[in-house]
Amino acid sequence: MGLEIFIAVLLFSSILFNILQMMNAKNKIDQLQQEKSQLEIDNATYQRTNEILEEQLEQFSVKIFRIPINERLPLSSLPFRLIAEDVQNYEAMWDNIALKSFDRFTFQTNEGRWIEFQTSLFKGDYIDVLVQDITEQKQKELHYRQLAYYDELTELPNRSMLYRHLTKVLSRAKRKNRTVAAMFLDLDGFKEVNDTLGHDGGDELLKEVARRLDATIREEDFVCRLAGDEFIIVIEETCPEEINQLAARIIEVLYSPYQILPSSLSLSTSIGIALFPNNATNMEEILVHADKAMYIAKNNGKNRFEFYQNSVLEDENDGGKSIMEKFFGIFSTK
Repeated sequence: MGLEIFIAVLLFSSILFNILQMMNAKNKIDQLQQEKSQLEIDNATYQRTNEILEEQLEQFSVKIFRIPINERLPLSSLPFRLIAEDVQNYEAMWDNIALKSFDRFTFQTNEGRWIEFQTSLFKGDYIDVLVQDITEQKQKELHYRQLAYYDELTELPNRSMLYRHLTKVLSRAKRKNRTVAAMFLDLDGFKEVNDTLGHDGGDELLKEVARRLDATIREEDFVCRLAGDEFIIVIEETCPEEINQLAARIIEVLYSPYQILPSSLSLSTSIGIALFPNNATNMEEILVHADKAMYIAKNNGKNRFEFYQNSVLEDENDGGKSIMEKFFGIFSTK
């Protein structure tokens, strides 16, 4: 949790710094506009959208356009080309631009750069548009997001992303009366294999497991690395028959030999499965029940999968506290 908090602080600091930068730029722009107004520059000079006002503001490189409120800044007047899906978004921006006194929009170019448009009303008759390249800031934000929500070793989503995703999935399933499955996977005997291969070999094995899982599930499904050799798969809009087939397929795929030089080895997997709303009503329950079912699979011989059954596991509540701590940190009965 300490690393997640540290990364979250870095992400917040980056976003705050970017906001302060934008505010500073906006203040400088307002100052320039006031100076221009005081000099009583003929408003006719603002009618040409491609040659209105351009200033270098210290470390900021921006373009400022002033256009009549009933006109639009054509894409052809800009020194870049937006990706196809953002062209429509750009046109939609102008449909709503006069509804707010200040707004901000971000688009991506064909060259992979990020461009921000800040719009504000000027004297009720004009719109000032600040166009700024924010690629560097965006890359930092994406980097911090990657650290916050993705596992560095396997590049799969991590625990934090799991909670965000599962919250949305369960909410959607409840509205649409759909079934959601959570599969808890634990590699059998990974500690012994890791001791044999060494740390680097164990890491290579985990990366290959992650690759196989990602290639086995459907595109709309979700897989994450929870911790160590534990993985969770979330399947939306499914049924027990489909889950049976997928679980059996995963066990088969993960048991295929791994070529971790100089060794070739096979590794079995135990899987526990819980279903929403059949035997879970919220995120905590579906994860805890899948975890319990996984331990039943291990106790029944490993290399197999088990569905959570209330009748079988109802007397095993003593383990609830440790499992809740495993998923959610400090246990609370509230």
